[in-house]
Amino acid sequence: MIEQKKEFYSLEEFLENSDYDITHLSLLLNQCSIRNKEIYMLQSHLKDFTKIQDFTLNLKNQKITDNEMKSLFNGLPNFQELISFKLNLKNYQMLSQGANSLDKYLKKCLKLENLILNLNNSKISKNGLYDIAQAIQKIQKLKTLTLKLKNNRIDDKGASNISICLSNCTEIINLKLNLSQNIIEDEGIYNIGIGEGYLLKNKLVSWFFRS
Repeated sequence: MIEQKKEFYSLEEFLENSDYDITHLSLLLNQCSIRNKEIYMLQSHLKDFTKIQDFTLNLKNQKITDNEMKSLFNGLPNFQELISFKLNLKNYQMLSQGANSLDKYLKKCLKLENLILNLNNSKISKNGLYDIAQAIQKIQKLKTLTLKLKNNRIDDKGASNISICLSNCTEIINLKLNLSQNIIEDEGIYNIGIGEGYLLKNKLVSWFFRS
């Protein structure tokens, strides 16, 4: 299949597009206003794109409510050919409904090989992080994982959840993890090291960023 790449910097621009053969789609909507109405229009239009293999969704700095985020992921199409998913939710306050709906969406991405999640400064709770970690470890074909979790409320318990995720992601060959500016103490660092060590023992490559 010939790669067809397109980037859109506004929802209006994307809605006007009728090229449904796009395989690599980037929606860089961090400068737009996205609320319930826009979420519905986005979901409806995305359903016509059945060949997406690489999907980037940038919602950095959006003031989306927890319920709106739930609606977004509950209605986001499950692209059958999706191999790479890049999601930027930097500076979004990730509460329980948003985390749970993201968890459910990731579990549908059965062919995913590359996942980049930017949750820097998202104030994600340990329960929300656990939901997402649980979803990630069930993506059986995942080879490349980037988790940006800088400046959150992640403590030792949250670090343990990440450790469980890492130790079960047996196919990963490239791991990038940013946990700087959290409240992780020695126990959490030790648990992360166990998960990371599991990858290394299996002759996989991992990177751990803490500063």
